[in-house]
Amino acid sequence: MPGSLSDEILSSWQANSQSWITTIDQNEIISRQLATNDAIVTAIEQHNPSRVLDIGCGEGWLSRAIYAPHRFVIGIDGVEKLVSNATKKGGGPAYACFNYEDIRQGKLPSWEPFDLIVFNFALFEDRATFTLLNQLKQLLVPGGHLLIQTIALPAHEFSGWRTEYWRSMKTNYPAPFPWYYRERDEWKKDAQQNGWKIHRFTDVVHPENKQLLSWIIELQVAF
Repeated sequence: MPGSLSDEILSSWQANSQSWITTIDQNEIISRQLATNDAIVTAIEQHNPSRVLDIGCGEGWLSRAIYAPHRFVIGIDGVEKLVSNATKKGGGPAYACFNYEDIRQGKLPSWEPFDLIVFNFALFEDRATFTLLNQLKQLLVPGGHLLIQTIALPAHEFSGWRTEYWRSMKTNYPAPFPWYYRERDEWKKDAQQNGWKIHRFTDVVHPENKQLLSWIIELQVAF
């Protein structure tokens, strides 16, 4: 993906950071409360990891939700205001400010490997996504897992770029941004071509009307 689109995504999140904090603090996204928050927490806890890296952590809700005294959790995000808010809220995890280009360029600290790395609705790019994920292979212990929760495309929709205008939000968001949506088959193909195997591919559905809300994709490095 051209660098300008990566920059546009990051700039949008910087502009929208306070709006996002308000949205999460006030529980304004109903699908998260009904299904997707519990789904990603459950997927993480199934592995009982001792070291977790939460990438694109935002204001840190997921890092706090999975933190336990026996577990090291660190959340990173490219938006300083979100990282500062997460740090202020505390709750046990550590936080640091790194953007996705920092990761692609190998600028993360020399952390000990993690049992689990998670992206919760935090992957927005097309080809650059797997350049990012491939850079993280060295940060996973042998047999470790990478979990992705992402918006699911209905069967009649195709992969491609969409623009997120935040129209469903109660809070005003000043900046739209581009988001690349992948079909299920494209996730599978791209994972295989980049040296990942899919451990599990889970549909997350609305508990009442059974509408498909998201996918949780669990990857492992293919040896």
